[in-house]
Amino acid sequence: MVDPSGLVRWGALGSATLGLTTNSLGIVTSVLLAAVPEPTMLTKVAGGALALKSGYGLGANAQNFYEALVDKAAVSKGALANDVAQLIAPGNENAQRAATAIDLTSDLLIGRISMTAAEDAVGTLVRDANGFPLYEMRYGYIQDPGEFGGVAAKLFTAAAAAEAGYDGAFDPLYQQFFGKKDCP
Repeated sequence: MVDPSGLVRWGALGSATLGLTTNSLGIVTSVLLAAVPEPTMLTKVAGGALALKSGYGLGANAQNFYEALVDKAAVSKGALANDVAQLIAPGNENAQRAATAIDLTSDLLIGRISMTAAEDAVGTLVRDANGFPLYEMRYGYIQDPGEFGGVAAKLFTAAAAAEAGYDGAFDPLYQQFFGKKDCP
């Protein structure tokens, strides 16, 4: 489990692995967008754009992963917009910055459209008086995760516990830097 002769580009391998993971999640999200009941044209366009970007990124990062294993330089930036910018203006840093900005903006827009589609399909997240998440659906509330039994109950409970732990973990840090007892 070591590479004494330095024949693997570990940094590039890590970047490609992260790219493979995030683009796989993007493909799953695009499939979920396609499965939304009564999708709008905007939802369909966002799902298609996400499938295109993620599919390209998955292939590009798979090739970069292989290249890193055989000690070769990456052949792709890992993102469609950045690779197009490299083809149009090779080595131009301003073109790469613009491509990154376009890529991030499209990701934010797709994320917002996805969130709206999910809220339309499932409902909005509300909380009870104790801060426990209730998921408002078209036909009622999930007030007790145990109603679903098994894995779903464990997921809801774990998510609520993780959120509470996350919020509580940063209170001391916030107090240290800002000197306030109550975090916003």
